[in-house]
Amino acid sequence: MPDFALYRPLLADPRFRAQALSGFLAQISQGGAALALILLIQQTRGSLGLAGAATAGFAVGAAIARRAAMTEAFSASRSKWVSMISRSLPPSMSPSAWTW
Repeated sequence: MPDFALYRPLLADPRFRAQALSGFLAQISQGGAALALILLIQQTRGSLGLAGAATAGFAVGAAIARRAAMTEAFSASRSKWVSMISRSLPPSMSPSAWTW
């Protein structure tokens, strides 16, 4: 059993309580979406197999979106360098002047 007394100083701060509560509610809604999808498809189509496949597709799609967001966040520093270099070129050499 964890010792919740260690969290008492943090929970005394109202800003932390609001952040912790909103984070907790966000986590509940993520799990609730999968459950709602299963219940909806099972009720409308009558198939738990189809509901499971749809939920698996939802989970894979969410993971891909999360991976894309992480990749974008980490590659932003690389694209910053490319942007700085292209801006330092003379106008005739900039990528916007290139024609294909």
